[in-house]
Amino acid sequence: MSSSVREPEAATPHRAERLLWLLTLLAGIMPAANTVGAPEGRAHPEVGTVPATVLWFDEREPGVPPYRTRMIVVRDFMRMDDGDAGDDFVLFDRRTGSIHSVSHEDRTVLDIPARPVVRAPPYELVLSETREPLDDAPRIAGRVPEHLRLRVNGSVCYETVVVPGLLDDVVAAMRAYRRSLAGEQARTLDWTPVEMQTPCVLAHVIFHPARHLAYGFPIQQRDYRGYVRVLQDYREQVPVEAALFSLPTGYRHYTLDVLRAQDALKGPAGRPAGSN
Repeated sequence: MSSSVREPEAATPHRAERLLWLLTLLAGIMPAANTVGAPEGRAHPEVGTVPATVLWFDEREPGVPPYRTRMIVVRDFMRMDDGDAGDDFVLFDRRTGSIHSVSHEDRTVLDIPARPVVRAPPYELVLSETREPLDDAPRIAGRVPEHLRLRVNGSVCYETVVVPGLLDDVVAAMRAYRRSLAGEQARTLDWTPVEMQTPCVLAHVIFHPARHLAYGFPIQQRDYRGYVRVLQDYREQVPVEAALFSLPTGYRHYTLDVLRAQDALKGPAGRPAGSN
């Protein structure tokens, strides 16, 4: 799935940052991605079932046909995919904060460990928001939805309809996932093109990544990229196969640091550094 915020061709390093931006910028829920377990390939007991909250979303982004995604949340994991257990997925380990992105075609697993954000923004980020109860809207699980607008330095970065108190455990998992991605993004900020370091990106990707999840579960949202996600259905206490939360065995594991090291040896056109 491509993002509408694209990296200029000359930006380096290439592959590591492209993968990380894809994981982060689509984390409004991570379309076509699941969560997986520990790097050794066994994140969860592989037999039987576990109780889960299962959610379905309709998503849209500029230049891409609408698509449907699924999120499965259990006590220790969150998995995101397109509903087919055999497709690629992203697995978030709620115990360790690590993220694993599985590609079956390449037989690879990208591992992103949890890291805190330890740097400051390159410039001041002034946050503001407005909240409006939607008293005339249908109740969701007996609760009144709210219309929320989140601004950074005067620009609206998120518009969302949230339901306070709905699916609190799912919201907690989503917050933790966003924060894990933010830690890795903060490490790459020096390589991020200046034109991409907008107030909305800096705030919602790195320095305040879970801000839009502070007021309740987002049943509808639109962000600064034109990405839209709408909750279509959810079920609680659904028995799901425990094997969904295991990493495949025999796949090659790698980190973004490995890709950065490889790209550092190459010139702008992908040639070894120093070659003519």
